[in-house]
Amino acid sequence: MLATTFIAAPFARADQDGGLRIEIDDSKTVGNWNISKAGQVVDLAVGQKVRLKVWNYQGNGQEVVFKTVDWQLNGQPVELAKYDSASGQWKDVSPRDTDEYGAAIAFTDTSGSLTTLREGEATITAKVRMSGGPEEVATAHFRVHKTKLKIIRSLDSQEVTSSDTTPITAGEAMRLKYYPTFDGDGTTAQNKKYSYEFSTSMWNSPSSYRDESGRTIKADGWRSSNGAAADFNGQLNPTANEVTVRALIAGQVTISVNAIFAFSHAVNKANGFKQQTDLLGNLSAKTAISNVTPNVSVRYGSATSPVTVQDNGTVNLGVGEILQFNYSISPLHTDYATQLAAHWDSDKKTVATLDSDTSRKLTAIDTGLSNVTASIGGVTFKFSVNVSEPKLSLSYQGKLASPVDATSPRTVELTAGESMDLTMGYTPRHDYTSLNSVTWNSSDTNVATVNRTSSVSSAGNTPKTMVTAKLPGTVTITGTLAGRQVKTTIKVVDATLSIVRDSHQDTPSREDDVQVPVTGKNVDATSGESFKLYTKITPAHDYASFPSSVTRTTWTEDSLSKTISLQPNGDAVTVNAVSSRGQAKSQATVTAEAGGKTVTTKVSVARPKIKLTTTERDAQGKETTKDITGKDFQLNRNQSKNIKAVVGELHPDYAKMDMNKVAWASETPSAASVSRATGETIGVQGKGEGTTKINATLDGVTATVSVKVVIPIKSVQAPDAVTTYAGKAPNLPQTVHVTWDDGRQSDEVITWDKIQPDQYAKAGNFSVNGTVKGYSGTVRVSVRVLGLRSYDPVNIVTQALIAPTLPNAIKVTWTDGTQTTEKVVWDSIPLNQYQKPNVTFKVNGKLANSDIQVIATVTVNANSVTMYRLYNRYTGEHFYTSDVSERDHLVSVGWSYEGVGWVAPVSGDPVYRLYNGHVRGGDHHYTTSASERDSLVRAGWSYEGVGWRSGGSVPVYRQYNPYARTGTHNYTADGSENDRLVSVGWRAEGVGWYAVSAK
Repeated sequence: MLATTFIAAPFARADQDGGLRIEIDDSKTVGNWNISKAGQVVDLAVGQKVRLKVWNYQGNGQEVVFKTVDWQLNGQPVELAKYDSASGQWKDVSPRDTDEYGAAIAFTDTSGSLTTLREGEATITAKVRMSGGPEEVATAHFRVHKTKLKIIRSLDSQEVTSSDTTPITAGEAMRLKYYPTFDGDGTTAQNKKYSYEFSTSMWNSPSSYRDESGRTIKADGWRSSNGAAADFNGQLNPTANEVTVRALIAGQVTISVNAIFAFSHAVNKANGFKQQTDLLGNLSAKTAISNVTPNVSVRYGSATSPVTVQDNGTVNLGVGEILQFNYSISPLHTDYATQLAAHWDSDKKTVATLDSDTSRKLTAIDTGLSNVTASIGGVTFKFSVNVSEPKLSLSYQGKLASPVDATSPRTVELTAGESMDLTMGYTPRHDYTSLNSVTWNSSDTNVATVNRTSSVSSAGNTPKTMVTAKLPGTVTITGTLAGRQVKTTIKVVDATLSIVRDSHQDTPSREDDVQVPVTGKNVDATSGESFKLYTKITPAHDYASFPSSVTRTTWTEDSLSKTISLQPNGDAVTVNAVSSRGQAKSQATVTAEAGGKTVTTKVSVARPKIKLTTTERDAQGKETTKDITGKDFQLNRNQSKNIKAVVGELHPDYAKMDMNKVAWASETPSAASVSRATGETIGVQGKGEGTTKINATLDGVTATVSVKVVIPIKSVQAPDAVTTYAGKAPNLPQTVHVTWDDGRQSDEVITWDKIQPDQYAKAGNFSVNGTVKGYSGTVRVSVRVLGLRSYDPVNIVTQALIAPTLPNAIKVTWTDGTQTTEKVVWDSIPLNQYQKPNVTFKVNGKLANSDIQVIATVTVNANSVTMYRLYNRYTGEHFYTSDVSERDHLVSVGWSYEGVGWVAPVSGDPVYRLYNGHVRGGDHHYTTSASERDSLVRAGWSYEGVGWRSGGSVPVYRQYNPYARTGTHNYTADGSENDRLVSVGWRAEGVGWYAVSAK
């Protein structure tokens, strides 16, 4: 075979899960079903016809042209087409025997149809190769079963068998269909569904055949055992696989179906291929239905509140009324059946007639009585229609509170050009009916016209026509309904055209607005004003209206838009006062044409008067408006001021002023500019030093104000807060640093408000305001007054003839609760105060930044050293020193001073001091043992010499904390402290050394 090709459908793409594949293509049932998967078997019944497709050559997801595939059936080649190299096209093979192998299946055409012929199994193989490409193979396996027929109800897909009886009401119809299938219905979900719902079948196609002996065998198709009770929608023995069964009257009916499978194919005889038809199947199935007598119900009226007609009852109508009937039967079987249409009839069609069985509209034609019947399912529902003569009338209403009777001999007045609705009254009127079409007629269409017909198709509505008055005169209007007439007389009078303007527009309530006639008169306006004129046609009637085609007015004026301009809008026009044209007043004539009439009025435009105002606030915040026309005012650069133009004389009663007609300009924009070119109120913005005039102009009239612009201080650098002490006046800065609006910077003198002594008499905070020339804001400085609450006591111990060392700074607490360290200036100490031992004296001092007094207490000891104790809360270490400077330094870096630990002698056994810098935060140790000292030095501790001496009678106890890494030892002359630490886990290590005293 030549190299194959394939053609891809534009949108057809299969969901791919592999290489080349064979699919059953049946979108109505199982969709694209891949039947070439490994282990896949397709179960079908004899006589089924399926359509195959080949997909996905080289994984491209596209369809291969079926007849170009190299096919094999049970290992034997099947040639569906040949490639014509001359034309480059595939051509179908001439008719041949597609059943020559006696297989269970056969190819029926070249586009993919496959038909099952007999029980058994079959395999088909598809091979595809493109020029230069690999060969791909797909295989499908089929298992063909003995066929049986199933009957299914179409609506609910319920199978009905020979042992089933389906209840149905006479007057209903249901659809049945048969399916060729097989026992078991397949083994997979696709097979099971496909066995019921394949899209094509060879059963009953053809529905008859002639064998070689000349005998004709035909399929019986569908049959009804009781044709009077049920038929197939009027057909006789249809052979279609789906039919409609009509239940006509009550009774029992058996529905059966017979189908044949006759396969036509070409057979290779000695003298060539001959067409032959073989009978391969003949099957039947049946089921029963039970028709019951229906209950018929007839209704009319709305769907929400219908009226039920009584059997043999009476319905009342008037001539020309139309009534819509509805009906139903019961019981209904909506799951599988539908209701048929009833037959409707009227025995006196000259009285009442029905249009059709489907629409069921009854029209009352003439007075009398007619019997109406609705027949369905062998039941006839009867009732009477009584038609009476109605009374017709005509009325009008429009804007009136209620309708007015216009029935002849009454006369209705209209003005030429007016239109009104004329309504036909119908009495008595049944609210459940509609009315027949009404025709309308005018006796003289030159005087008045009408709409010729009006249809009232819905219940409750009434027929209307529009009467349009044309020319003065009298005319008769006639309405005709079902041959009945009603009339009225219309008198048309001539129209009068006038021009009017508004009035009272300036009042808070518009309820008193009126329109003032100005035809042939004068209307005053000032340049920039606008007002409206209207045309008015009289007489005008509340029950009628003038259409826009009548009121639409042609407006003109004779000033060529120099004095006034017009903006027409139907029967209204906006008149814009343009200019007085350099005069005290300028006049123009306005002409209005409408409805064939022409009228005029005059407009006088006056020269405007302009003044300029501004609004200011006084010290109490009250606003005042000042007239600044022709005056001067001052602005800072970048400062704005609003100016308003006031125009007079105005006419607020009927006109509006367009302040956008006022034009603004600055003669020197570099000094001051205006925020916009037109409008009622503008902002004047200071730009640079200088003077300029601001002009407001309207219709050649100009009002002026002069503006002087100065450079202000843009900002002032806030001075730093000032701190003082109780009783001492604060020293406020004399100048402040300012930035001018043009970017310059300088130090300017500031004038502070006066400070009262009581403001700094005691601790607290207050602020002082100041002013700087050229600055519109207020400068403020904060003052903090400090007072001393307390300070840490200063207690110094020294020895005779040794000058005491007083601290340079102490920690103080101020009256506001803050704590600081302040420097101290001490009085000098004469020698005679510490020359002798065992004395105590006071030393006065002052805080360096104030005159606040502090006192230190000095104790002079003989032959002793005071040991100070400190604590580091971060490492837990207690530290001991007699050096005041070392003590004060440690306090300044965060250690807590704990007072005097003990008093040591100036001679005795040495107490060695060591330091461990290898632990975080460091640690000190003290011992009188030289061996302990040397052991610690070998372990890495630093030896810091003799700290003090041991001697006296007061023991200093040593404790050890086994849980700490720093601050592991504590030393105290307080026995209770020793006992307390031991009670919480410290180890008592006895007496470390001895002191002269505990304090």
